[in-house]
Amino acid sequence: QGSKKFTLKTQFSNSLRREIRTMTFGATNTLQSVVPPFHTWLRLVRSGNNFTAYSSTNGTTWVQFGQTVTISMNSCIQVGLFVESLNNTTTTQATFDNVFTSGGNQMLSQAPHTQGIPVIEMTREVSIFPNPATGVVNIDLTAYAGRPVRLEVCNLFGQVMHYVDIDEVQHDLVNMDLSGYAKGAYLIRVISGGAPTVTKLFNIQ
Repeated sequence: QGSKKFTLKTQFSNSLRREIRTMTFGATNTLQSVVPPFHTWLRLVRSGNNFTAYSSTNGTTWVQFGQTVTISMNSCIQVGLFVESLNNTTTTQATFDNVFTSGGNQMLSQAPHTQGIPVIEMTREVSIFPNPATGVVNIDLTAYAGRPVRLEVCNLFGQVMHYVDIDEVQHDLVNMDLSGYAKGAYLIRVISGGAPTVTKLFNIQ
């Protein structure tokens, strides 16, 4: 409570609301606007101490919401999702999907599953090597043996640049030739029905 913050949320399915607090226990600054049609994807980007909010209809084409805000924060911060009710006598529920973070280090902790909400399946382990890579990338799909999988290569904006559908994983390692890609950071998503989507950051040099 009272911590510095940069938040973005939908409200009543027809508006976007950004809330920021630049000083601990300082005032909260609010920016609210009508949601562009079908903008149900939200995105926050941090670059140093600069924070920018975006919304999208499809998770690939993003529209900036408000101006970039400068908030002095530690390099290690808490990032999370929340749902709230404006009426304290009414219970509110929400479902989040296609959630991932990129950049920085591995998370220090993960929130426990909320009591009473069934968990379909825990995240499966995926490793990518070499990382950084110069051409061929190896993806270890041992945890997905016998399952259908889609592999997506995305840029850091979440745009899908290439994908491969595997009807049934029969080999532990899957090779992808990415030698035609420019140097830089990319994401690989592992999607399999009934299991949470796994997103991994890798670099091409």
